[in-house]
Amino acid sequence: MNACIGIVSYFPDNEYRTVRVARCSDLILRCREVFGLPMVIVAQNWNNEIAVTEDMTVESYGLPLTILGARQALCTHFLASNYDYLIMFDDDCILEGTSEDGQRFLNTLSNNPNKYLKKDNQFKLFAISKNAYERFALPPLGVENGTGIEDMAFFAILKHSAPEDEITGFEWDGLKDASVWRNDQATTWHRQNIPQLIQNTKRYIQEQTGTLGNR
Repeated sequence: MNACIGIVSYFPDNEYRTVRVARCSDLILRCREVFGLPMVIVAQNWNNEIAVTEDMTVESYGLPLTILGARQALCTHFLASNYDYLIMFDDDCILEGTSEDGQRFLNTLSNNPNKYLKKDNQFKLFAISKNAYERFALPPLGVENGTGIEDMAFFAILKHSAPEDEITGFEWDGLKDASVWRNDQATTWHRQNIPQLIQNTKRYIQEQTGTLGNR
């Protein structure tokens, strides 16, 4: 199996930039320690704060792409690559786990080609095969413009349309993303109008599947 880490990154031009850079640097280090895989990074508004090494492919963008746009850019790169699996992170993720946890994770993916493995309904520590990603495009929703929450819609559609493609029974143990966006001022996650975002997302899920998705 040929897998890679995919990281969506944005460094804001405000007082939280230093925090974001530090978190991304730590995530890159932890990904090396836990998984030992090559990394593809969609880097928005970087200014050479992070050294690019041979295990990193950096796709640089000067202007923000939006969260959805950055994920679409990562998806496009992955689908055009030779990788079989993509393991997704945001740059403010706090990855916990050991190399043994990471190897069990990778072994599980290797034993289950063409599927996907998730811990929570978020694009953090989410692994998806090229076969699955080719069949299920990212929903055209964005928190920045108030149209909806793309990960909530994506996982509801996956659950409805391809439940047999989900890898189940994996023992996560200490492998997790420990970041929490609530009350975290350094995150770029949109905090406003969340009830309306959820309603818009459920409406989209119902249009696509005929059912209401639950996060």
